[in-house]
Amino acid sequence: MKTLKYIPLITVLFIYSCSRNDDATVALNLAPKDFNVTPKAADIGLGITLSWEASIDPENEKVIYDIIVNDETVEENTTSLTYSFDAGSYGIILTGKIVAKDESGNKTTSDFSITSSDMVYIPDSNFEQSLIDNGIDNGDLDQKISYFRVKDIKVLDAENKSIADLTGIEAFSSLEKLYCAKNNISNIDISNNNALTLLSCFTNNLKELDVQFNTELIVLACSSNQLEKLDVSSNKLLKKITCSYNNSLSNLNIANGNNHNFSNAFFNGNPNLSCIQIDAEFEVPPSNTDGWVYDTTVSFKTSCL
Repeated sequence: MKTLKYIPLITVLFIYSCSRNDDATVALNLAPKDFNVTPKAADIGLGITLSWEASIDPENEKVIYDIIVNDETVEENTTSLTYSFDAGSYGIILTGKIVAKDESGNKTTSDFSITSSDMVYIPDSNFEQSLIDNGIDNGDLDQKISYFRVKDIKVLDAENKSIADLTGIEAFSSLEKLYCAKNNISNIDISNNNALTLLSCFTNNLKELDVQFNTELIVLACSSNQLEKLDVSSNKLLKKITCSYNNSLSNLNIANGNNHNFSNAFFNGNPNLSCIQIDAEFEVPPSNTDGWVYDTTVSFKTSCL
């Protein structure tokens, strides 16, 4: 009977041992494995490409990725192993990370850092030659120029140079006066030239001209193009505008709240223009008076709809 005293103790030990063994068999769900990310900046321009190795999940769960650049999530839940984007500016340091996530919510992060190129793309050889002529570019015709050579330029004269493409002008971030008349330009992007006060682009092949971001603009000369419409209502400081001899022009809005200060307003020679939108309560002077010139077939209204 003495042996029966040990039965409860043996039972307890057996149950405890089994409990410990059951706990040991519960496996942890591990995060995806470490991986490397390789950032690459374009030699010319603002392009950045990120590429990374696939992160392997120990439990073979599906892995997806979040992409974070300068503390901003730019892409979520992608399965791709590459991502390309625009750096936004030349010669700047960008930092970020790729976050690998499995289906259980476990995460593994790989950090990166990259400096964007400082070389601006100048595809038009005539434009680049004009920069050389102006002493801005001191190199050969190689379709590029350093951003640090153009970022502080305030005045650029590129008139009558047979230029067809002004790509690269967006890097002239301090530009105040741009003279590019008498060329063959069909498109111009000046959305980044926010300091611009004067734009002379007459006698080109422009079909569109967007000046909504050029809020410092005072003088605009865009006659003798192929413009179909023009809106300068965002240019509150504008005082001088010549927009004559655009045969396709049918929509013109000059209601910028500053019509009473216009000293030059030339709108003649636009056969398809019948109405010009102006400021409320502004009385347009007679043609050929006070700097205003327009066709007699044109009417001025606060709405031309």
